[in-house]
Amino acid sequence: MGRRSSCCGASVLEVVLSVLFILMTLVCATLIALIVTGKTTSGPEPTSDPGPVPTSDPGPVPTSDTGPEPPHKPYLIGVGRADCTGPPAEIPLMGYANPQQTAAGIHTRLYSRAFIVDDGRTRVVFVSADVGMVSQRLRLEVLQALQVKYGALYRQDNVVLSGTHTHAGPAGYFQYTLFMISSKGYIPSATAPLVDGIVKSIDIAHRNMKPGRIYRNRGDLDGSSRNRSPHSYLNNPEDERHRYKENTDKQVLVLKFTDMDGDGLGMLSWFAVHAVSMNYTNRMVSSDNMGYASYLLEKDKNVGALPGQGSFVAGFSSSNLGDVSPNTQGPVCVNSGLSCDYLNSSCPVGGSKVCQAFGPGQDMFDSTRIIGENIYRKAKELYASASQEVTGRLFSSHQWVDMSNVTVDNGTHTVSTCKPALGHSFAAGTTDGGGDLNFTQGAVDGDPFWDGIRDALLGEPSNQTQECHRPKPILFSTGEMNWPVPWHPRIVDVQILMIGSVAVVAVPGEMTTMAGRRLRDAVKQELQPNGAFRDTEVVIAGLSNVYTHYITTYEEYQVQRYEGASTIYGPHTLSAYLLKYRGLARAIAQDRVPDLPPGPSPPFFDNLFNLLQAAPADRKPDNSSFGDVLQEVYPIYRQGDVVSVTFVAGNPRHSGDVRDRTFVTVELYDNRTDSWEVVHTDASWETRFHWLKGANRQSKATIQWFIPEATPTGTYRIQHFGHYKHIKNFKPVITPYQGTSAAFRVTASFYYHKQLFNAKLGLDQDYNTRTTTPGLQQQDYNTRTTTTGLQQDYNTRTTTGLQHQDYNNRTTTPGLQQDYNTRTTTTGLQHQDYNRTTTPGLQHQDYTRTTTPGLQHQDYNTRTTTTGLQQDYTRTTTPGLQHQDYNDRTTTPGLQHQDCNSQDYNNRTTTTGQRQQDYNIRTTTTGQQQDYNNRTTTTGLQYQDYNNRTTTGLQQQDYNTRTTTTGLQQQDYNTRTTTTGQRQQDYNIRTTTTGQQQDYNNRTTTTGLQYQDYNNRTTTGLQQQDNDNRTTISGLQQQDNNRTTTTGQQQQDNNRTTISGLQQQDYNRTTTTGQHQDYNMRTTTTGQQQDYNNRTTGSGLQQQDYTIRTTTTGLHDQDYNNRTTTPRSLSDNDDVPNPQTLHVWDSS
Repeated sequence: MGRRSSCCGASVLEVVLSVLFILMTLVCATLIALIVTGKTTSGPEPTSDPGPVPTSDPGPVPTSDTGPEPPHKPYLIGVGRADCTGPPAEIPLMGYANPQQTAAGIHTRLYSRAFIVDDGRTRVVFVSADVGMVSQRLRLEVLQALQVKYGALYRQDNVVLSGTHTHAGPAGYFQYTLFMISSKGYIPSATAPLVDGIVKSIDIAHRNMKPGRIYRNRGDLDGSSRNRSPHSYLNNPEDERHRYKENTDKQVLVLKFTDMDGDGLGMLSWFAVHAVSMNYTNRMVSSDNMGYASYLLEKDKNVGALPGQGSFVAGFSSSNLGDVSPNTQGPVCVNSGLSCDYLNSSCPVGGSKVCQAFGPGQDMFDSTRIIGENIYRKAKELYASASQEVTGRLFSSHQWVDMSNVTVDNGTHTVSTCKPALGHSFAAGTTDGGGDLNFTQGAVDGDPFWDGIRDALLGEPSNQTQECHRPKPILFSTGEMNWPVPWHPRIVDVQILMIGSVAVVAVPGEMTTMAGRRLRDAVKQELQPNGAFRDTEVVIAGLSNVYTHYITTYEEYQVQRYEGASTIYGPHTLSAYLLKYRGLARAIAQDRVPDLPPGPSPPFFDNLFNLLQAAPADRKPDNSSFGDVLQEVYPIYRQGDVVSVTFVAGNPRHSGDVRDRTFVTVELYDNRTDSWEVVHTDASWETRFHWLKGANRQSKATIQWFIPEATPTGTYRIQHFGHYKHIKNFKPVITPYQGTSAAFRVTASFYYHKQLFNAKLGLDQDYNTRTTTPGLQQQDYNTRTTTTGLQQDYNTRTTTGLQHQDYNNRTTTPGLQQDYNTRTTTTGLQHQDYNRTTTPGLQHQDYTRTTTPGLQHQDYNTRTTTTGLQQDYTRTTTPGLQHQDYNDRTTTPGLQHQDCNSQDYNNRTTTTGQRQQDYNIRTTTTGQQQDYNNRTTTTGLQYQDYNNRTTTGLQQQDYNTRTTTTGLQQQDYNTRTTTTGQRQQDYNIRTTTTGQQQDYNNRTTTTGLQYQDYNNRTTTGLQQQDNDNRTTISGLQQQDNNRTTTTGQQQQDNNRTTISGLQQQDYNRTTTTGQHQDYNMRTTTTGQQQDYNNRTTGSGLQQQDYTIRTTTTGLHDQDYNNRTTTPRSLSDNDDVPNPQTLHVWDSS
């Protein structure tokens, strides 16, 4: 018994100890397992600081666990934005492939916007950058930089880089020859800001990651896009087209990112439209319409922050925009106003270059604003109403593919892609920017002339390549051109990011509308069998990872418009992409992404060329310093006005890395703190920074501020910052400088300030009614009466009952009618549209300049005659002898007197009665007759009208019906037949008396010696005159965009040189005597200085700015609205304005 109890007691103790031991073992094992699990699932750590740890629950960290995902689990979200603006000077702009379109200032800055999402298993990164497109070189350099910082955390398979497709960003970041040719090579100074900016935006997003949620929404946006190749679109199957209401995609897709409290972190959207509102004439760096949409939404969300600052990030990304234009008014022939040819988008005269599409605005800036605002408003609306949460796992599938050798089985037969090649229509350009040569869209046959040049310079395409690309006539067989490096990429990225229920398909090019629709459908079909992806939204992210031009459907390719000619891998390019993206989507749906082979890696070339020379040392005008003001601001402005100031500047390239800096600040004076607050920078939409490169290495910077209507009243100033290079001890030295304008007031009305100033000066002049001190002039804002009692209303102006001129229709004394856009003289001979007039084949007058016989140069404000006389818009002085205002002209000898009364606006007679010059008919002292359109030489033998020129002196020819003085010839506009019936000449086919045929393009004279086609014209076998190069019989004249007179002197369109060989330069013009005349500053032969606003005659006595004009005696003070003579001095008893206001007045 005792033994049993002892035994039993020992057994109970043993049992208790055993149970305790087992429990402790389980607890320890559990703790060890938890510790080990925590260490093994933390994922790879970046080599640099991964950023601060969130103070709230950071959610799950990345892991390789593939277990089931709890529903509605929050993501880890990070957003970031960084400046990626490159040098805004002398770098070619990427998009229009024009090496002459180089940067010369900043319209808006460029930004990279990064979005990182992590679900605990997978991390994906999407970057939308303000660049024309992401090049393979740019992507490879970004991935290299990310690997150095983060190891394997950010890789080619989970990072997508997409471009907004702005055509106004610096080029030079490509590694393939074709792109380098149009970009002056590979430019490290332009590539580095892009690489660093993109990496920095990812750094910021990485540091700011926090738990949050994503919501999606979509809606349609009308009135902001137009199909620019409808003929190609109509070649798609009819039943397919009937599935869609529009020939462009109108959908806007928005992803809304919030934190766990519902506060907005950022927004990412996609809309299919080209960012080409800023056209090919633009010279400023600009983010275009998509960038402006980002600017507006970020301004809304980051209240009070300057552009580029604030935590909220709004990305507007490109989509399947290949055939979609923002120029909603469509194309028109700018030289005639008629519609372009529907099939090939060209014009009878001028070809593809003059067939241009226009946006909804008055100019490219206005169109950019309208389209950008439309996209912004729709995205903001969708963002505010987004309620469908994005949930589910993240995936990222990626492959490299050799797109020159992809075989596709269509079921009935096998097709394949081709080596890269571009067709003839590639050189024609589009209606958003046409080509300069005689190529047209829709060309399915080659041109022997251009093919011969290609074969001689680059080699003939192989038969295999020609057959593979059929029906494309190959202009450049880039896949067979490898010197100095390959001309086009062969290895491209295909990639899909899956963010829950949203599939982002990263496409390496510009897909057309229908091609994008087919790709979306194909991806969706592969994802739908998996129940987790039944409600998937598929979106195309265009211009991603590598650029391969365009991707059309097979049917669109057959038409061979620009998009088809630029589909470089042949007619089956889309089929190949559909095959590859289906494979990526299938791998996601089956959760077999790791099984995808990576494919062949792309090359990274080292032997790249750079044709951009180093910027030379800067120079400045004598007795000045860098940053000095050349053209000062006015003392006062109203809301809605434009402030302009010009500084002595250095080359912006000398400023190096310009990211996160500014060339411009607009500052508001704070009376409370006696300090200046920056309210705008060069990243602001309201500012424009123009860099003007002058002669002798001198530069100017003109800064404009477009004052918003809501600008607070106050005192402002503008500052300019930059760097200049000079040589010191034989070494270049870079030195910073800054310039500051005078202070100026911004007010809602001029009334109070004008009354104050005029009261101090003794002027009786109010805002609406202005009278000079002698009481001679009374000038109301709407009705103005001069000393003779002539009444001039703001809209209707009458002088002595002879002239009636309203705002739109103007009729002079002979009843000449001149409307605002179409102007017709008394003879009905001249028709002048708003932009340009051609008279006698000699004058070409566009909105800014006229050239006559190679001697006269006439810009909008300054006109120089053959003798080098300079005539500004209102007054001309030569050596101080002639004074010519708008109405009164008198020469010093007193021989010519020309005022508004003795000589009316149309008829002018000298005191000797020798010269009678009507507005339309002008007769010289020798009796020569020269009307506005018809000019006769001194012998009276030549008579030349607007269209036809005859030397017999017998023929008279009006605009539509032309009859000679003998009544023998009668020629209407379309069919022209002489009374003898010998000549019959219709609009297109013209036959001379000998039966020779002269069609619209090919013209042959009676001797058979002259052959004149549209581009090449030869007379008597000696003269050759093509569209650009014209040579006279002596071979001396050559006139293209660079024109040379008969003596071999050069006259260049943008840079023009007069007969004496002296340079006359369009934006920076120098007259024949070496005068320097830039856009703002013009100097006459006597050293007179005449800027756009301030003009001074040779005596230095006349000063005429836009607002203040003073005559030679200094007695008259005439502002833009107020004109007063004989001002008196201030007296001691007069009230004095506040010191700040007086400073502003004096400084002007």
